[in-house]
Amino acid sequence: FQPRARLLKLIGEELISDEVVAISELVKNAHDADAHRVTISFEGVTGPDGFICIRDDGHGMDVDTLLGRWMEPAASTKVGKGRQVTRLGRRVLGEKGVGRFAADKLARHLTIVSRCPRRSEEVHAVVDWDQYADDALMLAEVLNRWEVRPAREIEGHGTLLRMGGLRSQWTERMFRRLCLRLSRLLSPFRTDQDHFVIRIESDD
Repeated sequence: FQPRARLLKLIGEELISDEVVAISELVKNAHDADAHRVTISFEGVTGPDGFICIRDDGHGMDVDTLLGRWMEPAASTKVGKGRQVTRLGRRVLGEKGVGRFAADKLARHLTIVSRCPRRSEEVHAVVDWDQYADDALMLAEVLNRWEVRPAREIEGHGTLLRMGGLRSQWTERMFRRLCLRLSRLLSPFRTDQDHFVIRIESDD
């Protein structure tokens, strides 16, 4: 099989139904990375030039995880080994390795910054999802930029997803649906030692 780059777009359209589901999938990834706090920031998203940023304090990704898992569609550290709980003993919420498709559903451009605990460097990567819409390109021909650099955006550890070129303008109804969906991710049985806080910030 010789997959064309557009295959990723087709898979994403089937797996992620809308923007609210996409945000929820990315928050699940933060939960499964044992983050205690995840912040979703909306900047100008009711207009054409908005940004969405999702920042967590989970265990982050090194370059091997980025290239060996995140950049491999359908690959996931959550399946294949019978492991259904995280290092903190949380029940795994994410599935199928669909987080990358969620980012594509939300915006045309993605910047990833991630840092693992006790590391002095962070991974920085840039993805242009519009490249995958080119019918002439094969999947292996699409190139993305990444680097390992001294940490300057992530304090301690965690991951930052910055998404621009939004595919939809957000409405109040979408925000209400998002809050309801995210509230279902919060377990009523969580303890003080394993808290998970979801914070939403918006200038609209």
